[in-house]
Amino acid sequence: MASCTNKLSNMTKLVTAREVAQFVGIHIAMGTLKFPSPKLYWEDLTKVPLIAEAVPLSRFLELSRGLKLASPEKDPVNSNVQEGRHGGSDFQNALQGEAVSSRPSDISERTSEDAPNDPSGPKTQADPLWKAQQLLSRFKAGCQALRREGNYAVDQYLLPLPGKIQNKKLSLYCTTLIGFGGFLLHVDLELG
Repeated sequence: MASCTNKLSNMTKLVTAREVAQFVGIHIAMGTLKFPSPKLYWEDLTKVPLIAEAVPLSRFLELSRGLKLASPEKDPVNSNVQEGRHGGSDFQNALQGEAVSSRPSDISERTSEDAPNDPSGPKTQADPLWKAQQLLSRFKAGCQALRREGNYAVDQYLLPLPGKIQNKKLSLYCTTLIGFGGFLLHVDLELG
């Protein structure tokens, strides 16, 4: 995300992987506290030190406006660019505060039939989530990396996503997750 933002955005200061990680963490904290306005987290009376000391308000707002998940040359619908597969970990760079390299990274090796960003693949031609696939892959890898001690019961069920577009059809373009509470170990997003 940092490399895509640096390529596509005209921000005054380059974005580092550490800033992206802090930005995501701040959103998680904000989702827990649920103040009515983001500016309240930085104001003196309602200041939350965890958030206010991580990133200044001006930088947070700049990241909110300019952060990019993917670049247009990776668009599977509008481009025929084949992206290369490389090793390495942007997550480690984020922990060390280093800038992310311009190369794309993958969590795991994939076959051609399940590669979500493969522009020649038929699945991606209609995939509304192609821009977020890298983020979703990282989330899935994080879930799989969790150590599971003991025995667990596994339950699989659909969660309703009531986003609607003009013709009142359900859509993943505009969705809100409702009726969910618990510990998440795996996510598969499918159009249905």
